[in-house]
Amino acid sequence: MKELELAMKLESEDKTDRAIDVICNFCLDSLEAGDLAAVDAILKEADLQKLSITLMVSLLSFTFIAADRIPYRQQFFESVKDEIIKREGNKRVKSLIGGLEGRKAKDARSAISLLMGSPKNEKKVDKPQPKREMMEVIVEQLSVAPDGQVAEHIRKDCEEAHKNIQKYSDAQLFDFINNIAKTSCCGTSSFVKTLCALDEFYTKPDES
Repeated sequence: MKELELAMKLESEDKTDRAIDVICNFCLDSLEAGDLAAVDAILKEADLQKLSITLMVSLLSFTFIAADRIPYRQQFFESVKDEIIKREGNKRVKSLIGGLEGRKAKDARSAISLLMGSPKNEKKVDKPQPKREMMEVIVEQLSVAPDGQVAEHIRKDCEEAHKNIQKYSDAQLFDFINNIAKTSCCGTSSFVKTLCALDEFYTKPDES
């Protein structure tokens, strides 16, 4: 697939950020268009022996939110895990892809609407309040996000928030995530900012 070839070429030229953006844009555009088949295809066509760990992790990260709707993704995750063990050993698995398997996506199914929106033929309704479980999943994933997706200080904030998640009200959690989308820093990807822009898709929960 041309996107993978372009990403690999950019990375070979020490343009890793641009390579990640190519993967991000392809996955995000495909998910927004509801083209899950295209995302499934890029995972199937990825030659893990040629891909860097950075690009493998990027593919897992940018497909996490729709993991339970992409048929090949679970097998892709297992293959990436095996490749990481082969290259780096067991100890690196958790730090690189911990939390990216995607099983929790089934418990946060409404999060897919962050990327895909409502069907075009569906009557528009007032924005709903987000489910707390969805917001907790987002914070958890940002706390273990690999380099190139989230700036270090934001990841540390998310780690702290995840440890103390029960201390946050729904409204406070909404603001915490939404503010990440509005933070201007070079270390946070466009995908993460789109994911965190809750106010574009949801109404802030009532203060409690």
